[in-house]
Amino acid sequence: MDHDSARFLSAFNAIETYLRDLIEADASRSFSELVHQASHDHALVRRLSAELRHLADLRNFLVHRFQEAEPLAVPSGLSMQKVERIRDALLQPQLLHSLFHKVVVCCRPEDSVGAAAQKMHEHDFSQLPVYDGKQSVGLLTTDTVARWLSSRLASGVGLVEEESVRDVLACQQYEQTQEFASHRATVTDAFGWWEKHFHRGRPLQAILLTPHGRPSEMPTGIVTLGDFPAMLEAVGL
Repeated sequence: MDHDSARFLSAFNAIETYLRDLIEADASRSFSELVHQASHDHALVRRLSAELRHLADLRNFLVHRFQEAEPLAVPSGLSMQKVERIRDALLQPQLLHSLFHKVVVCCRPEDSVGAAAQKMHEHDFSQLPVYDGKQSVGLLTTDTVARWLSSRLASGVGLVEEESVRDVLACQQYEQTQEFASHRATVTDAFGWWEKHFHRGRPLQAILLTPHGRPSEMPTGIVTLGDFPAMLEAVGL
């Protein structure tokens, strides 16, 4: 068998073994069945399911139609890259901290909403973590600011830029719009959190990275919806 085909099959077999171990399936279960069952509880497998089935079609062709003297097909460079990136994403998922470590701009509860909004505008942020000392007390989002503006205009009171962030947070639609993740959290974990919030009807606005995933620690990074393309790239999509 040629080198490229052997390399492709090695990566694919590693994925198949991982899925079989994940759901504790015996050798009689087909790859399609492994993907289907694992998709129920594993957000990343569910997101990769279509790609995994396409790779399985290529695997079947290589295994069942291979001729030693003259192979009918060999894996393309793109297929090789895809299967190995998916293998690594499942078996050795990247750490969120390695991808999204950055200085996180925050505000305080006593800050004026005007000052907070200015920070959001300057940095093109749609959310701003709110910290009282080293304790997280919420996440100020553009949606929350818009709801506050609507309530002020509807009441006829007018806009008061000096109103505190603490008061504006009272207009937040959902209590929990963020998750806290330790430096050991992976891209796989992130997909799971986003799906969990989606199914609850409470969209996740941000994942705050802290050393131990605690709201009593200052953030060392942040993951938002705008980072989804980078996460998809990290898993080979």
